[in-house]
Amino acid sequence: MNGRITNLTQRLAGIALLAGLAIFIASAVNAGSSASLRAVNAAGGQDADALFTNKVKPIFDTRCARCHNATNAHGGLRIDSRENLLTGGKSGPAIVPGKPENSLLYTAVLQTTDLKMPPHQTPLTPEELQAISDWIKAGAPWPQTN
Repeated sequence: MNGRITNLTQRLAGIALLAGLAIFIASAVNAGSSASLRAVNAAGGQDADALFTNKVKPIFDTRCARCHNATNAHGGLRIDSRENLLTGGKSGPAIVPGKPENSLLYTAVLQTTDLKMPPHQTPLTPEELQAISDWIKAGAPWPQTN
């Protein structure tokens, strides 16, 4: 009888261990999927890295880099890395990841405040504005690009 109880106890402990492990794995997978899903949803249905590479970086390259690069850095702002955008320039950080409405870069390109970017050029299109907003909402990722 004592041997049967010990055997049953060992089996139940093994089952509890396996159940705990399964719950841990399921919650880890779910957390990763949720984060990925949030990034995709915030980016308007596309991967946030792809959004940056395909839409946001080309905007920066064609509309911003002329004045905000390592050589010029107007207003102390460089737009050639995420770190430079987080640090910002004389006016402070250019981006607040997850919050386009609090990001100086976004409010400047909206041209609704005194700071209007890009100056002396055609304002950004609604699609360009949406891409930048979605990118910031997704956390402003900056994947390695060539």
